[in-house]
Amino acid sequence: MKVLKILVCIVSISISSLTTAATNQEQVLNKMFNKHNEQQISVERSVSSLLKSYPELQESIITLAFKKYPDKYKQVIRGSLSAAPSHAHKVIEISMEQEVAHCDEIIKVAINFEPAYADDIVLMASELHPNDRNQVYITALNAKPVMAPSVVNSVIHRYPDDFDELLNIAFEQLPDSVTSLTNNAYTNFPDNGENILNLSLKNSTDKNLKEIVESATKAGLSNSTIIDAAINAGVEKEAVEEIFPS
Repeated sequence: MKVLKILVCIVSISISSLTTAATNQEQVLNKMFNKHNEQQISVERSVSSLLKSYPELQESIITLAFKKYPDKYKQVIRGSLSAAPSHAHKVIEISMEQEVAHCDEIIKVAINFEPAYADDIVLMASELHPNDRNQVYITALNAKPVMAPSVVNSVIHRYPDDFDELLNIAFEQLPDSVTSLTNNAYTNFPDNGENILNLSLKNSTDKNLKEIVESATKAGLSNSTIIDAAINAGVEKEAVEEIFPS
């Protein structure tokens, strides 16, 4: 019994010490933020500077910045990404845990500032908000369309059972990119050729029908398969046969 009391005492002291250390750390960081503010250094630069100097305190710095400057959350996100872009997933995780803004807004800010890490951003957001995955995906596609092929690949690889749904969403959200997204899909998901064909034809127009048919042919799909899929999608058989590469 005496040993148990000693252990309880030791644990209590340890917890108290950790709490005190965390409080002291926050006070020091707070003073640093205040000093930067007095020097008229922007929140974005302040966050970036502290993270570069104390990368081991990433979570503490970002969390405090959000609490201290809630109306400047965009600057906090940009400053965090500027200091460590490869940690984009962690920045998104902290941002969403702190609920600094709506999920869509956080994604837009992050992807527009650091598009090279759009995949990490959208996957982390989807993991944290599984019920809003499709909306997260849509927001990411529209935030930086040039990164759409990469985002599509990453999301489909993470959720392969939803291949048709995810590719169709991409086609619907970016109608001007159907051809390039189709080519990307054939390259990265060759085993889903017929699914890609059906979805691309469903989202085709008179302007890109020829390109879609040619892409399907290059992907190794037979003429008969393409014609049948086109007819099912409402395209005239003659129109498809006329544009087959000779």
